Amino acid sequence: MWVSTNENGLCNRLKSLISALRLDAEAKVYWQKNRKVGCRFSDLFKNDIEVDHIPEGANIYNSWRFCIIRDGHLYVPEEERAYYDFQYENTDPNVKFEIQQIISKFVFNDYIQHQVDSFKMPADCISVQVRSWRERSHLDRAKNYKIEKYFDAIDRLGGKYLFVTGDHNKVVRLVKKRYGDRVITYP
Repeated sequence: MWVSTNENGLCNRLKSLISALRLDAEAKVYWQKNRKVGCRFSDLFKNDIEVDHIPEGANIYNSWRFCIIRDGHLYVPEEERAYYDFQYENTDPNVKFEIQQIISKFVFNDYIQHQVDSFKMPADCISVQVRSWRERSHLDRAKNYKIEKYFDAIDRLGGKYLFVTGDHNKVVRLVKKRYGDRVITYP
């Protein structure tokens, strides 16, 4: 049995879980609350796959990357750029389909589904995620953050609506200040 145990942010945990489910259709998830994700898997989804401990003898998938499977087994490439995370357009269509099939089996709990159903965005809306890398563990990346680079990219897109998320409220406020009513957020 495979168990996904990644403790990073929401998307990284989901990539880890999808990978475990690719390795074993009966895989489980050990999903603990922490400062990065303040809820349990069962707070978001109805799927009955969460475990409260890692079973003895379980295979653990802890990576934040989509796994690569070769000859039915987990394959760990030597080079970073070999991972699907960096090769979406070059990823085998069968692998993409397999990942999409797994994602389609996740069932939001009633509260989350209601929020999704009631949240409306204009058709001409684009999504912008601003990473300022303010966490202590990412200070080396923070030196590359410049909000002006985001503004330049957004300006090139024209007057579309912007669905904005960020790793810190300050960066979202900066985008709202510059683009006003064009900015849509979700608390």
